[in-house]
Amino acid sequence: MEFLYRRLFFADGDGSFGVDGGSSGDSSGAADTGGGSGGDGAAVSDSGGGTQVETLDDLFEDQPTGKEDSAQQDDEQIDTEKKDEKTEDQSVAQFKGMVSKRVRDMIKAAPELGGVFKAHPEIQATFEATMRREAAYREFFPTVSEARMMKEQFPNGKQDVDALLSEVQEMESIDNAFLNRDNEGNYSGHSDLVKNWFEMDHEASVALLREIPKLWPQLDKESYDDVMGQIVGATLISRGVPTFLSELIEIATENDQPALVKGLNKLLAFTKGYTDAKVETEEDRRLKTERQKLNADRAKVSEGEQQRFRSEFIANAKREQTTAINAHRAIQRLMQVKSVPTAKKNEIIEKIRMSAEKALQQSPSFMRKIRAAYNAGNQDELAKLTRSAFSQAWFLNNHIRRVLEAEVPQLVKNSNNRNAQRRPASSVQSRASDNSGDRNKSPKGPYKDSAGRWYKASGVPFTTQEIMRGEHTRT
Repeated sequence: MEFLYRRLFFADGDGSFGVDGGSSGDSSGAADTGGGSGGDGAAVSDSGGGTQVETLDDLFEDQPTGKEDSAQQDDEQIDTEKKDEKTEDQSVAQFKGMVSKRVRDMIKAAPELGGVFKAHPEIQATFEATMRREAAYREFFPTVSEARMMKEQFPNGKQDVDALLSEVQEMESIDNAFLNRDNEGNYSGHSDLVKNWFEMDHEASVALLREIPKLWPQLDKESYDDVMGQIVGATLISRGVPTFLSELIEIATENDQPALVKGLNKLLAFTKGYTDAKVETEEDRRLKTERQKLNADRAKVSEGEQQRFRSEFIANAKREQTTAINAHRAIQRLMQVKSVPTAKKNEIIEKIRMSAEKALQQSPSFMRKIRAAYNAGNQDELAKLTRSAFSQAWFLNNHIRRVLEAEVPQLVKNSNNRNAQRRPASSVQSRASDNSGDRNKSPKGPYKDSAGRWYKASGVPFTTQEIMRGEHTRT
């Protein structure tokens, strides 16, 4: 159901929220292929051009989509294949209202064009279909050079993008295996990571492991000594070195060789430094307890700081997102509609915000930047990234359009229901019956014609906004 969006939220030049009256003369007969169909949704019609009120896409007619392309149009052949509107891609069909409005403006500027379209409606249909595709392309690619660059990077289109996303997902899984701890605080993913190395390239993996012992003591000597000490101890035990030294000491003692015994005992003590577990003294236990308590206190403080940081991040992000949405012209128009409750307006804004936020969470490049700034504890950078993402016109247009397409028809229906409840139906029908049959009687109040269109006593049709405010039910 496509109807009455453009004039619902976008004011005319005089500040009113009216319905485009179309053009006059012969040009008024030009077909409007973008106004949508009638049915339940055709609450307001365009009396001048005989068309339905424009679709939601007209909300975005004047929205900036990016820098203008200063380069001349290249000589590539434009695809002029005709499409049936019923099967036209939805992302293109959304621009019907905007294109229809532009065509009517052209007809006003050049009335003879209306005669051509009236005589050849198939030409108008093809013309508007081409304009819709152009509008859809420009919302996502404001310049030809940008579109060409993307095509060069991804010559196979979606297939190349899917392949890239698959590679990114693989890299993210590697990062997770390397960085994340399990519930017990261990890096359980490291073993799988090393196994994958060997499966990928055995020789390169061996070379990497050979290089690690050379760099490790330079980077962290304490952990190197601890791990390598355990390796030395395990090697000495597996080779039976402590037992062999003990046997040599006994032989040297039996042969009355005190100097040799002294040297062997010294060597045995050295090996036990690697093989025997350290005997924990009372002082060691006390220090261990204090260290555990200190670590626990630090963990609590760190957890509290992380929670505060996360809460601040979420609040800042929501503020940046809401500010960007409120600055959009379609939302500014929505805020001026008095018949829509404030709570409903806020609900619509929140739906838009959540829709956009969910889309960003699916963006690997955006989330990579967010994670880096979050791990660095940089609130300013986090706010900057959020602000930058929501400042993209094509991105915000897309989500606002989707939400309003679902919400506005129901708002109009609710407004009509409220207006019907304010005034008895018999009174409205009586005035409509008295005034719709003969306009020459100069009606004293609002009246409705046989097509269901409401007019003022002066003969001027009511605008969508006036109908939503219930002005057509007032005397």
